[in-house]
Amino acid sequence: MPLSLHEKGLYFAHALAELTGAQVAVYIEPTGVKAGGIRTATDQYQIRTALVNLLRNGNCGRAGLICLSYVPGELDKGMFQMNSVTGGLFWATATQIYKATVASFVWTAGVVAYSDDARPWVTSSETNRIVMANTWLRYNLMDGRPFHPPMVSTELSDMRGQLVREYAFPHSMVAVPDLTGPPSGYRPTPLVDAILMNLAYAIVRVSWAEGAIKRRSLDSETGRTVTRSDPYDVFSGHNIGSVLIDGNGKIFGWGLNTNSHGASLHGETMAVLTWQRTNSGPMPEGTRVYTTLKPCYMCAGTLVTAAPGCTVIYGQDDVNITNSALDRRVNNCTTEVRAHETTGHALLALQTEQDESTTGSLASDEASSLMGDALNEFFEIGVNIPPSRFESDLWGQAMDLLSAISPHAKILYRFYLKGLTAGTS
Repeated sequence: MPLSLHEKGLYFAHALAELTGAQVAVYIEPTGVKAGGIRTATDQYQIRTALVNLLRNGNCGRAGLICLSYVPGELDKGMFQMNSVTGGLFWATATQIYKATVASFVWTAGVVAYSDDARPWVTSSETNRIVMANTWLRYNLMDGRPFHPPMVSTELSDMRGQLVREYAFPHSMVAVPDLTGPPSGYRPTPLVDAILMNLAYAIVRVSWAEGAIKRRSLDSETGRTVTRSDPYDVFSGHNIGSVLIDGNGKIFGWGLNTNSHGASLHGETMAVLTWQRTNSGPMPEGTRVYTTLKPCYMCAGTLVTAAPGCTVIYGQDDVNITNSALDRRVNNCTTEVRAHETTGHALLALQTEQDESTTGSLASDEASSLMGDALNEFFEIGVNIPPSRFESDLWGQAMDLLSAISPHAKILYRFYLKGLTAGTS
């Protein structure tokens, strides 16, 4: 039995990895290799694997298949769940070939049978696999063109120069300004949770993206519900935000979904990518992540990779995300639902009421109003915390961040205080 397309792809991926000296992922269609990604992570915590780089940056289609030179991890799995291709994901272990597919975001993986021609390759050592792959590629072209000796295939060297690496995004969008030091005596408390959860909602509100996605609305003329798509600026997204704080009480990251700039640039991923621009190793010990919506599979894989042992607190549940890396507590990461959470529950109820997708409901005026209420709650907390409590210093740090994100934050806070004064006069 001759080699199948995915077997040829595995040959190509392993030979290319040997040529580049790094793990690679290649996207393949029947007419040849169309795109490739190379690992650029310098340690086990960075979220720049070959598959992530390919799917985030490679402009590959969705009708082909992807072959890896390595066994995928949790980060790759989550990325593929959110950005799968119909032909599946293939990789080889020491004795088998595996294939993963995704349907409705559910990952299914298992051993696949290999052809007689591939048997010697599958059962060989990695060193012999490289030799055999290079030998095959010396006399065969992946793009299906006839091979005429003494022609030398240049497909490997061509792809070497086209491998995508890191995602180029304006990280200043989510840069963290110089904030005051961590408050003395910091520890997670219900009030800390309230400050940081409302800060995440507030970040979304002051950065609100109108019409960032297709959403349903009532047509005033026909009385029917229609789906429309409004123009949006290049940095808008799905109105989802997150905040990162370390075990000492220092806010060190924040993120906002900017999917219009890149489909994989979710709030948590933006925060991690920005931090890793200037830092290596795992995120600080005791990291807590506050996010307005339960992390998707990709973001869950990102967080368990970049911040082992972290705690993730989310507001709105997402019933479509089950058995993620966070749900399975990979790398000792855990999730919590904040006590007395109201905004997230209201957003979930709004989604049910509008019969919308999770992100679709977040583009509605009602969602904007709920985020506005959370912003006011954030202001209210600041007004009422006694200055002697460490949470007062934390709130000041949070307000500094919010003001750096949007100059309108201070104006809104002054209006809030003015309203309080007017109410007591």
